[in-house]
Amino acid sequence: MFRFTIRDLLWLIVVVAMGCGWWFDRREAKGVIKAQFESLKIYYDYVGAKSDDERREILKNAKKIHIPKNYLRWLPGDEQSSNR
Repeated sequence: MFRFTIRDLLWLIVVVAMGCGWWFDRREAKGVIKAQFESLKIYYDYVGAKSDDERREILKNAKKIHIPKNYLRWLPGDEQSSNR
């Protein structure tokens, strides 16, 4: 009925591998964008805070959220910010 050569199967493997690679890359990019957005949201909340107590509460809540360290370089007392 249908005849497939090895070349046809290799093309299929290439197409599927490219699709999987693209999908994994997009999935990771969504996580990075979300982390950057959360970091900016925390930053603007921190800058707009009226009192030190409010700032401490924002920092305490920021540490509960899983955001990569390099997105929170602006945090006071962060060891990465002192290395600049």
